Amino acid sequence: MISDIYIAAREQDGETYHEPPSFELSVSVTDGQAYLARVKVDEDERRQRVGDYLVVPAASLLHALQAAMADEEEVNRRRQGEAGE
Repeated sequence: MISDIYIAAREQDGETYHEPPSFELSVSVTDGQAYLARVKVDEDERRQRVGDYLVVPAASLLHALQAAMADEEEVNRRRQGEAGE
C-alpha cells in the first residue's frame, strides 16, 4: 500500500505554481487501485481534498506514466539531434 504522496499541482489558471503550492495531487495505491485527488493546501499547509477521488487501476496508471516518460525522452533526443545538425 502507498498512501499520502503529494505532488505539486498547477494553480487554477493552469499555468503557474506557488511555493508552497496551493494545490497538490494526492496519490494513494491500495489493492491494485490508484486513488487520485486534487488537494487544496491552506496557509498552514493543511490539506483538504477537492472533489471525489478518481480511481484507476494502478498498473494502467504506471503504464501511462512510463509511456509519457518514453515519449518525452524521444522528443528530447530529437531536439538534441536537430540542435546538433
